[in-house]
Amino acid sequence: MISKTRTQKLEQAAIEIVEAFGIERLDQMQGDARRVALRQMYHELEAAQDCHYDTAKRHIARACRRLRHPDYTPPKWGGQRQNAGRPSHSDDMRLLVEQFISSGGEAIIGDNYVVFGGRDADGERIPLDELQYSTELGFYHKKGDE
Repeated sequence: MISKTRTQKLEQAAIEIVEAFGIERLDQMQGDARRVALRQMYHELEAAQDCHYDTAKRHIARACRRLRHPDYTPPKWGGQRQNAGRPSHSDDMRLLVEQFISSGGEAIIGDNYVVFGGRDADGERIPLDELQYSTELGFYHKKGDE
């Protein structure tokens, strides 16, 4: 697995290799001469940083883009992204229960539970993470490993 510091070392080494060759010189080359020059850079980074050839290719390509567009700000490493991943089971069930209520169904939804068929005190509180839905059965309480 590549860590943040390892990636930074690879990026810096790749930039130094491309700067030493010259991005303007590389951009003026065409065909086989360009491929040979890039291949030499890949092997140089591979040997200098003890990385895989594909990793060297990716970092040399990234270094070329960064040198061509110095004002570009790369994305930050890690962290959460808004609207990324799947919603939790409880969130899915909450949406289904809210749709059930808006279509005329009788239920009360709390923070982490739902009560069907009447006021809060009348029915059984079913935790949202134990609630299941089936098109044949409707909502049902799934306890444990059932």
